Amino acid sequence: MYHVMSITKAVIGLMYHIHESEFPRDQSLEFTTIGKALNMRSGKGGDKWDYERFRLHVEGDADLYKFCLHQLNEAKEVDGMEYNDLMYQVLASNMRDVADRFGQCMGDLAAKDLVRETSWDGKDIYFKKAKSWKWEHTKSGEPLGPHGLHMTQEAAKQFGELAKPHVLGMSANEKQPVEEWYGTGNDQFTHYWNGWFLTSQNAYAVGYVYQVIALTPDVVYTQIYEEDWDKVNFIMNIESSHTSKDVYNINKLKL
Repeated sequence: MYHVMSITKAVIGLMYHIHESEFPRDQSLEFTTIGKALNMRSGKGGDKWDYERFRLHVEGDADLYKFCLHQLNEAKEVDGMEYNDLMYQVLASNMRDVADRFGQCMGDLAAKDLVRETSWDGKDIYFKKAKSWKWEHTKSGEPLGPHGLHMTQEAAKQFGELAKPHVLGMSANEKQPVEEWYGTGNDQFTHYWNGWFLTSQNAYAVGYVYQVIALTPDVVYTQIYEEDWDKVNFIMNIESSHTSKDVYNINKLKL
């Protein structure tokens, strides 16, 4: 399984969309609403995000909801979109069974009990684990939101297929313009919705470096790997190609 990092946000966003009757977009979520939080428009900046500090709280079994709220209350006020990892932890904590809902969507349910593993630096870490995916939680069972989902290549493709009708067909009235985004795809992305970056026809879930699940009207393709800084043209090739058949000639484009 590959740690798909911020693709976790796209999964959280889809789960909120599928279960919108339980979690309506206009429902209050502390100082914002669920809908605004999903679209990175909570009114709070991302300046208080610190990955290493977050990991210390995860491994220390802290209350991540309270920790992130404290950090967000200290964050700068913003008007518009600003990418916010802390806010997606609040969203994950607000839907504490998000991993189980994901497993139901995928038809691959996780075991009831958390599975303990050992991290690269010898720390105990805990997962909801199924056959094709696993999702990191704190020892007390709080799901991670900024990252934490691991999937096989096949699961990433399956998730893209399941997400496609929702993301491409149901986001038009809720998407917001992309602002203050300087990561991969910044020259192509025009809008954002529930953890997904959008262009005129396609949608992208973006993880670490250049990990991508790409949804087009015809085909879903994935670029999932451990870490590769050379695979920079995946999104550009998709957006600049006239047909999906041309863009996905793997040998031709060397993706």
